[in-house]
Amino acid sequence: MNKQKLTYALGIAAFLGSAALFPALADDTTVAGNGAFSSSQVQAAANNSTNVSQTNNTQASNTVNVNNNTGNNSADFNTGGSVNINTGTANAQIGISNTAGSNTAQVAGGSGGGQSTAVAGNGAFSNNSASNWNGSSTSLNQANNTSFANDINVSNNTGKNSADFNTGSNVSINTGSANAAVGIQNMAGSNQAVVVGGSGNGGGTSALVAGNGAFSSNNVNGNSGSSTSLSQTNNTNFLNS
Repeated sequence: MNKQKLTYALGIAAFLGSAALFPALADDTTVAGNGAFSSSQVQAAANNSTNVSQTNNTQASNTVNVNNNTGNNSADFNTGGSVNINTGTANAQIGISNTAGSNTAQVAGGSGGGQSTAVAGNGAFSNNSASNWNGSSTSLNQANNTSFANDINVSNNTGKNSADFNTGSNVSINTGSANAAVGIQNMAGSNQAVVVGGSGNGGGTSALVAGNGAFSSNNVNGNSGSSTSLSQTNNTNFLNS
């Protein structure tokens, strides 16, 4: 055996030995040891697809009516003496907090795992063909639709007090304060996504065509593809009155 044939033999033995010792990751194809004038054809396809869709619809409508009244007091038609009217305060504290839902996703795409193809040691005039296809696709769609409507009406009254037609009287009217504190917090929904594509073809593509007989015809086709798509939509409407 000359040096060139020895190199082929060692390469074939090493490749076939590794294929036997380790499990197949994705597409491991071996066309070997077929006799003269044989015809062998192998087609292998592997596809990994991951699809995630998230939709969040939030509608919130808040209506608040507040009416405080410590007024409309009267001290009329008094004769002599002291008359005091002390009204309390009219306070209103209103707080509205709207928080829409959110979409959170962490998607890891699949891995093809690699391709290993060997066409080796086949006889003379043999016709050998091996075709491998390895594909991986990952898609994530997120949609968030939020609508908030807040309507707040506040009326405070400590006035419209009267002290009329008094004679020789010491009349005093002390009104409290009219306070109103209104707080509105609207937090729209959100989309958060982490998309991790597959680890490519998982170790690459390897092909070995060696040690085949005279006038043999050998054909090896290897294809791998990976695609990742992410779509996020956020629609928010606020109406505060």
